[in-house]
Amino acid sequence: MKKTATKKTTKKTVQPEFIMNCVDNTTPAQLYNEVVNAKVRAGKPITTEELELAKDNAVDESIDMITTAVVDTFTSMPHSEIEINGDEKLIFDSKGNFKVKKPNIFKRFWNWIRRK
Repeated sequence: MKKTATKKTTKKTVQPEFIMNCVDNTTPAQLYNEVVNAKVRAGKPITTEELELAKDNAVDESIDMITTAVVDTFTSMPHSEIEINGDEKLIFDSKGNFKVKKPNIFKRFWNWIRRK
């Protein structure tokens, strides 16, 4: 019997291209944005499509933060009212919903009579 020489295999250590954190991502857009951010942090090139999607995601996140801050501010006030035009008011309730409040029906009727 002839012995064949066996090759010793060595383990190759593979360095990761980039490391990303996917724990807090709830939407596919956030996951894609995390991939783009990880590529930028690792110094890898990104395409123009990736850049545009990252810009759009940043704009959407900032709009959401501003909207949340405004709604939280108005809902924290006991009676939040904003006068829209003349007699109508925009009222925010404690749940963050808003509705348009018109003046009393008699006041509107009286104003309608006086205008004619």
